[in-house]
Amino acid sequence: MGVTRRSVLLILFKLFDATLLVGSFLVASLPSLRSVSAISLTEFLAMRISVRNFVLFTALVVLWHAVFSSLDLYESKRLWGQHTEAMDVLEATSLATVALLVVGSFFIPSISDPKFLGIFWAVSTGTVLPSRCVMRFMLKQIRKRGRNTIQMLIVGTNPRAVMFARKLESQSEFGYRILGFVDKN
Repeated sequence: MGVTRRSVLLILFKLFDATLLVGSFLVASLPSLRSVSAISLTEFLAMRISVRNFVLFTALVVLWHAVFSSLDLYESKRLWGQHTEAMDVLEATSLATVALLVVGSFFIPSISDPKFLGIFWAVSTGTVLPSRCVMRFMLKQIRKRGRNTIQMLIVGTNPRAVMFARKLESQSEFGYRILGFVDKN
């Protein structure tokens, strides 16, 4: 896969995660909107958004992205197990919820409500985690067909290096193609 294609897909992946978090925020907002008053969809769409709230929400989305990036959720994890990635996603969505709590407690107290935060955490975790599982499954299927592979040259010819090469070749879903071994002899 070319560098430009990979970078475009990575940007789309980051936007997808941000969209899931924004969607989780909107879902968490629904109970509080219903309790305020019964407004129609037209009235909801006609509401004005202050510049301050727009800037705060944009900063929150950037903060969520920073949390996901700092936990290396956008790095290649071909050899990692699903459990490890699930724990990373759980940590990321939990930290995103804490970020929401901190921003809310300083600027918008209504989003610091435990019910709001609980719904946000549950929906964000319940959408990000399955999306990662689906993506992992699709990438494994693509790699089994010989696409999205990485060529590897193994340094050394000891039994451990040979065993490592056999393991990678036997599991085509990792997407590694062994070119050979290099040794000083």
